[in-house]
Amino acid sequence: MDEQKKTTADGLRALADWYEANPEIDVPSVFIHVSGRGDEAAKKLATIAKAMGTYEKNLGEYSLIVKRMFGPAWVFAAVSRDDISRKSVTYEYPKSILETLGPEFEEELAR
Repeated sequence: MDEQKKTTADGLRALADWYEANPEIDVPSVFIHVSGRGDEAAKKLATIAKAMGTYEKNLGEYSLIVKRMFGPAWVFAAVSRDDISRKSVTYEYPKSILETLGPEFEEELAR
């Protein structure tokens, strides 16, 4: 594990300790913003989706989101639609994201 991942994992463990010590705080969600443009961003989101194993897919007006529950807490990974698509008459998405999210989602993306 590289230093940045180790530091991030340590921070998440500290966050869990803080959460357990403060029972009055609601169940948190974790948000991962996927940066980059074009196929680079699409591949990052596809990698996160594959690592999640089981996940839900959501297409918002401005973003593409994959999410999974860990216990009662959601983990979201999102990328801007403008960052991973090229708008002509419709949005065109890189093959890597379409292969990961499946053919039924490709129809939803086309809307």
